[in-house]
Amino acid sequence: MTAPDPLRLLNSRQVRELLAIGERTLRDAYQRGDLRPVRIGRLVRFRACDVERFVAERLARRGTAS
Repeated sequence: MTAPDPLRLLNSRQVRELLAIGERTLRDAYQRGDLRPVRIGRLVRFRACDVERFVAERLARRGTAS
């Protein structure tokens, strides 16, 4: 698997669709500091590489990372 472009930004809808999670779950993740948003004025975006890291950390906790 190739590493995601560190400059690629995803909006919250894209992250929710990618991870198949709801708005509240995403909000909880970034309020806990598990997934840090990038703020551009009033816009909230997430770096693709941070989303991938977030998923990898969850998989590692479950012992299913490869």
